[in-house]
Amino acid sequence: MTTALSLRQEKVKQREGVRLKRTLRSLFGGKDFGFLWTDDSTSYTDGETIWVKYEVQTEHHRLFSPEECRILRKGHGLHERGHIEFDYLPDYVQWQVDNHSTRLEDWKDFSSPKYPSQWLQFFGNMSMDGRMENFVVLKFPTYKDYVDFTNYEWRFGIREEGIGENPIQDFQDCYSSRVLGMNDLEGWLPEAVELVNTVQEKIEELRFAPSTKECLELVSSIMKEVWPTLAEWMELNDMEMDQPPADYQSDSHEDGQQWGDSKETRENAQSILVQVEIAKEDSAREQESSTEKNTTGSMNESEGKEPEETDESDKEKPSKPDFSHIIRIEEKQQEKDFKEADELVSDFEEKNDEVSIEIPEKKTRLNEEIVIKAYHRQNANEYAKLRGEIKRFIKPTSKALRELLEGEKEQVRKNVRSGRFMPNKAWKAVHCSDSNVFQKYKAGTPKGNAFVSLLGDISGSTWCLLPGGIPVYQEIQKAMLLLLESCVEAGIPTTAHAFTEDDETIIYPIKPNPHRYGEEEKSYLGAIKPELGNRDTLALQWSLDQLIKRPEDIRLAIILSDGLPVFEHGEGPETIRNMVEKAEKQGIDVLCLFVGEPSPHTIQTVRDMYPGRAIFSEQNIARELQKQVKRIIRQRRK
Repeated sequence: MTTALSLRQEKVKQREGVRLKRTLRSLFGGKDFGFLWTDDSTSYTDGETIWVKYEVQTEHHRLFSPEECRILRKGHGLHERGHIEFDYLPDYVQWQVDNHSTRLEDWKDFSSPKYPSQWLQFFGNMSMDGRMENFVVLKFPTYKDYVDFTNYEWRFGIREEGIGENPIQDFQDCYSSRVLGMNDLEGWLPEAVELVNTVQEKIEELRFAPSTKECLELVSSIMKEVWPTLAEWMELNDMEMDQPPADYQSDSHEDGQQWGDSKETRENAQSILVQVEIAKEDSAREQESSTEKNTTGSMNESEGKEPEETDESDKEKPSKPDFSHIIRIEEKQQEKDFKEADELVSDFEEKNDEVSIEIPEKKTRLNEEIVIKAYHRQNANEYAKLRGEIKRFIKPTSKALRELLEGEKEQVRKNVRSGRFMPNKAWKAVHCSDSNVFQKYKAGTPKGNAFVSLLGDISGSTWCLLPGGIPVYQEIQKAMLLLLESCVEAGIPTTAHAFTEDDETIIYPIKPNPHRYGEEEKSYLGAIKPELGNRDTLALQWSLDQLIKRPEDIRLAIILSDGLPVFEHGEGPETIRNMVEKAEKQGIDVLCLFVGEPSPHTIQTVRDMYPGRAIFSEQNIARELQKQVKRIIRQRRK
């Protein structure tokens, strides 16, 4: 059962996912692949994307700490990415076809048996997992504990439960443990362990098989050897032959899946095997050298003495490795993630603000609460698509903004017709009739700074289409994206919000932090869609209230809308005009970007609300925005 996560937990989840994908991509040679969290029973892959189970805590497992859950998710990610690297699934699918039967007589023909599908899946999946994970650990030895932790603590549920009760289940436990390179458990029935021991050499061989096909050929040999005994035990225990008693969390590859590259996966495995052989040769040389040294140095001392014998069986082997090291690593990483998430969440956390609006028509003030809360969708792909459409306008707009904010040096023009008289040039006027005897001084301006606040209308009417068939809200998105990208590139602090009305005015932070513009903010911008109503008065006043606190020389509020606002409680066009005029007296410029095909009455009303500050543009919004922003900045710099 999936539990609802708080905003803080969602951000931590996102950060963990981004970091895990980055880690896997770096480990496996920088190759790109899809990565998604899933709520399915286990993790899986289709050869191009990996789905990693996020809620790893289930009723079938012991209680995990948060950092242990992180270890499990990382282990799942390594496992699934390992399948893409080392497995060729068509070989597995064909192997099942060649060895499967639904007939009891085929199952009991031990000279040339065919098997029930679930037994094929148990042996095939578990053996492929063992081979693949062995290669992953050999390739990345520092991640061995993550793979082992996932096997010891998650794959088998609670591993010790039910051992010593059924020889078939104990066989499955023992076989799985051996192919995965895990320690044996005390308590398995001796006959089950002995049956696994008969095929131990082949188990070791399949863990280093050069290809999926060769691994499965060894599995076929193992199954043929152990199947008669398993069939006999199932009959003695009155069990169905097509139902293995143990149901483990291993990948269940669907028959219809066909992914992998036979040549590439074989080459990936071969590169690991070459390294294994080199390591064996190096180890053998070191051992030989050490033996010679010890023999020469201690020959006299050891003469006449019998070597001491050590019984390895006397040393107690732990049931599982010590994982305290990686738990500490994940504890520290988790603390870092929560700290970063807290900084991010503080900008998006839900809160209520009171907004006070002056209604000049009634000479009264209206006080209402609005809600600021995180938007309920994110879409990074849509953001990337929209950015591609306006990309060519970003650099010119950014360059213009930078140039306009640069200071101007003072200028002195000499030998001109008007200005301050230059006495040393009087002779030119008397003897040469030359009136160019004056000089003019033009004061410079200091380097300026600016702040931009964007406010986007996402009311239901923005679904309407423009003449080119593009929805209004997409043009609003593009305009907001252009300004955000241009301001960020020009180093101008900028915020962006969207607003709608549903019983109360709702402000959605798109880019609430003036100095941060990352994947989080971009994915919110890419996701905004039309919702319900629009109460421009409250949203605009809230935006102006935030701007009045800013110290910059130029403070610009841009509201992007498709039509007339909804007025309530005696509000009217004069209410917005009054806001705009008061704001400009306080050093804040207000610009309305109007998108759509309004009627003449609507055009005039908008011009009345935003006198000299309204843009009506059905096309080429980028150029219109650039023109207006330039004009406003020049006017403020006079």
